[in-house]
Amino acid sequence: MKKYFFYGENFIDREQAILDLIKEEKIKEGIVKLHGDEDITWYDVIEKIESSGGLFSTLNLLWVRNIESIKNPKGSKNVEDEFIDFLEKNFDLPIILVLEATKIDKRKKLYKYILRNFKVEKEFKWPYENQILKWIEEKAKKKGLILDQESLYYIAISSSIYEIDKELEKIKIFAEDLDGNITKDFLIEVIGLHKIESVYSLQDAIIDKNINRFLRIYDNLVRNGENIHTIFYVITSTFERLLYISVNLNKSVKDIGKELGIPFFIIASKKWIDKVKKYHSSENIIETLTNLNNLEFAFKTGYIKNLNVGLESIILDYLNGESKF
Repeated sequence: MKKYFFYGENFIDREQAILDLIKEEKIKEGIVKLHGDEDITWYDVIEKIESSGGLFSTLNLLWVRNIESIKNPKGSKNVEDEFIDFLEKNFDLPIILVLEATKIDKRKKLYKYILRNFKVEKEFKWPYENQILKWIEEKAKKKGLILDQESLYYIAISSSIYEIDKELEKIKIFAEDLDGNITKDFLIEVIGLHKIESVYSLQDAIIDKNINRFLRIYDNLVRNGENIHTIFYVITSTFERLLYISVNLNKSVKDIGKELGIPFFIIASKKWIDKVKKYHSSENIIETLTNLNNLEFAFKTGYIKNLNVGLESIILDYLNGESKF
C-alpha cells in the first residue's frame, strides 16, 4: 500500500499536488473520494481500503479529504487507533491511499503516525504578500499562459488569493486564440474594468492622501462584497511600494518601475515620486506596515475573525497624519 499525506491551508496547491500524483501514478480509473465533513467515520475508510483486496475490486486509489473532520461513532473510542492498527496489518493491499487535511494537531497520535509513516511532501501554505506575483506566474505557466508583470499585477489586485486559480482558468478559456500571450487590455475585458479601476483608485487615494476618496472607495468595495483579503493585499502592497520609493528617491523612474514590477509610465503619469516626497515619510510607512502585519498575524492566529476589524482605522490614522512639509 502506498500512503500519501497532503496538508496545509493552501487548498489550491494542495489539490494540484494530488492531481499531479494521480497523473504520475498513471491512474485513470478506480479513484474513490471520501469527504470527512460528510459524516463518515474511520470505519468507513477502513471498509473502503479493505475492499481493494477483493478479487474483482476496481479500486486503485482512495482519496480521503478533510480527515480532521472525521468523527468517532457515538459510544466508540480510539477508532483512530484501530485505523492505525489496520494499516499496520494490511500494508500489502494493492491500493494508493491519499489523506488530505487543512489543519492538524501534530500532538495527536494519529497525525504523529501519519507524518512518520506516510509520504509527506510539505505543508501547503499560502504565499506571503511579496511572493504572490511569482506564485500567480508559476500557476499561469502550468496552464500555458504567459503574463508580463503588468498583467500579473492586474490579476493580483482584482482577485482574492482564493479565486486566482479560477480566474486563470477563465482567462485560459477566453485566450485560446492568443497562443497563451496575455495583454493588459485582454485582462480588462475578461476580469472587468470596473473592478480593476476600483482597486487602482483605492491605491491612488492612499498615495494622494485623499481621505474622503479613500473612504468612499473602501466602503463601496466592502458594501459590494469585495473579498477583504483582496482589499488587504492592495493596501499592503501600496505601502510596500511607497516604502521602496521613499528609500530610493535617487533612482530613476524606470529603475523604480522595474524593481516594483510596474510600468514606469504609470509611476510617472501619476507622479508617485513627487507625492512620496510631499506626503509620505519612511518612518510613518514602516509604522503602518508594522500595524498591518500585526493585524494579519492577529487574524491568522484567530485573535480576530475578520481583517476588516482594524484595517480601516489603521489607514485613516495614516492618512490623517501630517504631511512631511
